[in-house]
Amino acid sequence: MRNCVKKCCCFAGRGKFIETDEIYVGIDRHGSHHILPVQAKGGTDRLSIIQIWQDFRVAEQKFDSLTARPIATQFLNDKSIALFEFSESRNKISIARERHYSLRPFHSEVQHLSAVVP
Repeated sequence: MRNCVKKCCCFAGRGKFIETDEIYVGIDRHGSHHILPVQAKGGTDRLSIIQIWQDFRVAEQKFDSLTARPIATQFLNDKSIALFEFSESRNKISIARERHYSLRPFHSEVQHLSAVVP
């Protein structure tokens, strides 16, 4: 997640630049379209609720026909990654889902999978 997409968004007549690390459009198994803004943080950087709020606002203004599902990743000190999906209801943002994954070197996992899958 190294691309940097900057979107200009206007709030109440004022222009603001809002930075989102990635933006994706996804279609779920029911055929619904979603806009997936992604915030990725590592090292000493921390996720901010303000950035998630801004992701919801960009989605509203730039992709109003799509359902916003902001996602954030936080790389942790133990070489794992936390993935968060956010929801917004009644002007309150909350974590809809949180998952943690242990990161492994790619080559060792591919070798393992090629030995298991014919």
